[in-house]
Amino acid sequence: MRLPGVLVALASLAIRAQAQDASVAAAVSKFNAVGIPAALGIPFNPTYVLSAHYTYSGFAVYFASGAHHTGSIPLHHRRDRPGSYVVAIVDLDVDGGTRYYLASGYAFNWRSGWLEHAFDGTPAGAPINYITDWKTPPPNVGEPREHRLVYLAFKQSPGFDGQTLVTPETPAGNWSLSAFVNATQLGEPVAGVFCWLKN
Repeated sequence: MRLPGVLVALASLAIRAQAQDASVAAAVSKFNAVGIPAALGIPFNPTYVLSAHYTYSGFAVYFASGAHHTGSIPLHHRRDRPGSYVVAIVDLDVDGGTRYYLASGYAFNWRSGWLEHAFDGTPAGAPINYITDWKTPPPNVGEPREHRLVYLAFKQSPGFDGQTLVTPETPAGNWSLSAFVNATQLGEPVAGVFCWLKN
């Protein structure tokens, strides 16, 4: 059964308002409660709220930090301020840290409210540099526990696109985000959100 378009739009707005972290302090509290900063090995003192959603049956489902989800989560991020950003998605509970996504060159689009490709005057805009293109987390075979899937946005450091520590050929498993962040001078994440994932 399909709801009329108007009801879907109103329901989506209600879900979106209820499902995202209400503040930076709320996100920090949730990250600290499940030990994410310690597991990452980097401080988590963000400046902005990062929201993410996944698509389920054709609808965007927004989630706040600590939500429980199953299935794949495509990349959609939202930000409050302009700038050039690096986005990383890591599973802290698989193979010593598994990188499911890493890309640079994101810019804040004040019209849409999303992090997306930078506008450079061409119709398509400047491309995003996909270092690790989105990889759907594999099933947790023989593993009943949920995993912490963490989305982080970092202010892009000068010269980041010249880094060679991680390339598309670099294995995604057993990856130290903190070592990468320190080597590329990304600093602390400016925003983050996480969900519990059980595939």
